[in-house]
Amino acid sequence: MSDEQTANNPDHETAPVAPRPAAAGADHGARVPAQSAAAPPASRRSPRPDVAFPPVDNGMDYLVSVFKHLTEGSVPPGARDLKYTVLHLQAATEVLLKARLLVEHFSLVFADPAKATREAWEKGTFVSCTTLEAIERLGNIAGIVFTEGDKRDIKKLAEARNARVR
Repeated sequence: MSDEQTANNPDHETAPVAPRPAAAGADHGARVPAQSAAAPPASRRSPRPDVAFPPVDNGMDYLVSVFKHLTEGSVPPGARDLKYTVLHLQAATEVLLKARLLVEHFSLVFADPAKATREAWEKGTFVSCTTLEAIERLGNIAGIVFTEGDKRDIKKLAEARNARVR
């Protein structure tokens, strides 16, 4: 995904989601991390700030959706709920891993960091790295340790997601 918009402070607080115009079936009572008051240097401008989701907020919103699909509605969850659980869990994983890359530098989110430009970042006109590349970069650059089991599970999640969207 290349829709990440800003880096977040990893020591975020939780706050209610700001009210937005109600859409059919929308529930705006979910709690997601609050955006840091200071805009980080890697921020991107959004032509529609009312629909801009900073990466950590976006990832947490996906996780709220996963929870709702698993706990609301039919018991056990139906096929549609399970489909969206997989899709949103994988999206949350990818967005949150890339958000952590942003803490290091925005160029690390690019598929080829050597070709990263501020303009492409701000416009969102770039191809981002894969989830597995993000894990590798986080290990090599940020020193974050992922076990082989972690990597295997994240790869399986991506494969399950791909099977449901193709």
